[in-house]
Amino acid sequence: MKVHVSIHYQTNLTHLFESFYSLSSPVRQMTAMVLDLIRNNFPLRNLDDIFSDSGAIANELSESLNDAFNEHGYLVESVLISKIDPNAHVRDSMNEVEASKRMRQAAPHKAQSIRIEKVKQAEAKAERFRLDGVGVANGRKAIAKGMQEIAEAANEDSSVSTKALMDLLVLTNYYGVVSEIEGRDNAQSSMFLMHQPGIVAQLSETTRECFGSVVAPPEGNLLEMV
Repeated sequence: MKVHVSIHYQTNLTHLFESFYSLSSPVRQMTAMVLDLIRNNFPLRNLDDIFSDSGAIANELSESLNDAFNEHGYLVESVLISKIDPNAHVRDSMNEVEASKRMRQAAPHKAQSIRIEKVKQAEAKAERFRLDGVGVANGRKAIAKGMQEIAEAANEDSSVSTKALMDLLVLTNYYGVVSEIEGRDNAQSSMFLMHQPGIVAQLSETTRECFGSVVAPPEGNLLEMV
């Protein structure tokens, strides 16, 4: 480990004689004493405490230097530990430990953000399905309302039978489905149907069978027959 220490000192004006004659090399003396104090203090602390207590260690060095050099005519203003440089392997290990600690602290926050994102996605998906259902229901209502209006018109015009109107609706819907499939870009959207004049009667009969009525319904007001 390399430790960079800065010492700010000055000559005591009231002890000029001592400062000039008592020590031949005060800088060497201070350097030797600082090194000795560091060797005595640093092994008693672990590496984390050395970094966190660098200010307290500097104060201890300043007090010890003042006690030792005041009688020699020098005043130590301050001692600063400006840099603590451990071995590269130790420094890398400390970085890994700190990175692991930060990752553990960040893991709950990341999991929480992922949970919120998943919840919001599920809520958005549920809302989309709900709106799709509302749209389908509104479409069914519109179809039912249109059929009701057609049935009412058929009741007013006795020349057109209800069966003929229902067959016309089936035929219209049939052509609408065929046109929609034809206009799709997806090549997999294909449907093969028999295209003959009798297909309308077959579709009408199949529709009645699906609704549980094999026999054709009697002519009349559809609203009264429901």
